[in-house]
Amino acid sequence: MNMIFDKVRFTNTPPLKDQFEISVYSRFGVLVMTQKATGYDLFQGVDLDLSKLFAGAYYIKIESG
Repeated sequence: MNMIFDKVRFTNTPPLKDQFEISVYSRFGVLVMTQKATGYDLFQGVDLDLSKLFAGAYYIKIESG
């Protein structure tokens, strides 16, 4: 099994205690994955397990909640 991980990380410090939702969309705009993280997690780097996704281009949206 191929394990494919990618890391999402902010270069500017986000509010460390705030909650964020990371959404991954296909190039067709279909939501394929979501994951929650704190600002601290994003600043340190959040691993995304992309091994279940088909090869291709994806869009990542990060929203504070």
